[in-house]
Amino acid sequence: MPLQSQRQVAGGAADVEDRGPSGNPVADQAEALQTPCISSDCPMESYYFGRGGTAAKPFKWTYHLFWGLTELMAVSFDLWSQLPTNKIVGCLWPNDSDGNAFRPAYTPVMKQKGYAVVDGGPFQDGTEDFTSMITQFKKAG
Repeated sequence: MPLQSQRQVAGGAADVEDRGPSGNPVADQAEALQTPCISSDCPMESYYFGRGGTAAKPFKWTYHLFWGLTELMAVSFDLWSQLPTNKIVGCLWPNDSDGNAFRPAYTPVMKQKGYAVVDGGPFQDGTEDFTSMITQFKKAG
């Protein structure tokens, strides 16, 4: 969690902390401190299930507003179908709750829709050198 966000939540300076795609650490901290947290701009699967939420064990203090992967994929594939392409998709998925939710959802559907998937492999947040992945994408076309 970014230090400033941790200070705001833990120090009581923020009653609500709204973070985008990296909001899971903030939401977990808010839940632990029983501080209301409203977030958005992150698919609900990685936000809810990535944090261990279930129907039997919902969160009490954290609330989320965004579409799910099903809707995101429908829009993505509709847009992709309108572009002339070789139907080879190079994917960079982070090794975090978002990437670990996106990879198993997108990959089989891309293949079903006739796309060849070139998965660069999971990368750690903070990675600065993507040369090996870019090389892999170039070789695939």
